[in-house]
Amino acid sequence: ISNNIPKVGFNPIGYRGLETGDRVIASHAIRQGSITFVFQSAINPVNGNEDNKTSEFGSHLLLHGDTPKDVAFSVSNCNAMYSKAIKQGAESVKSPCVEKDENGQVIMATISLSADVTYTFVERSNYGGDWLPGYQTMSIDCINHLL
Repeated sequence: ISNNIPKVGFNPIGYRGLETGDRVIASHAIRQGSITFVFQSAINPVNGNEDNKTSEFGSHLLLHGDTPKDVAFSVSNCNAMYSKAIKQGAESVKSPCVEKDENGQVIMATISLSADVTYTFVERSNYGGDWLPGYQTMSIDCINHLL
């Protein structure tokens, strides 16, 4: 992924996977202006013995192919957005929780409006890192940046 993203105007901003301690999911975060995408994939194929997160990825891929599973929104108050969505009929997938590292903390919550796509609220106002806790900062390869 890192060789092609600069060619379409995106820059790598973070990675999370085996090298950062996540033994289940590999994640690559890229950004162009205010648009950020995170591409994730299960490190091991689903064989019925994986944890819930791996099985969730595998099941979604089998049903839909490569397609968005979650759409995230940057919000100023995660708790308020989550509460309002639940009051208006959204289903709770994950209640607000705090993730932190040496750069501060983020609050995230996930809801569902249908069975197949989830929506995550991300509050980063108290976080000074490039992306999210647990991600390793990535730099642009000099050669690829010129392409």
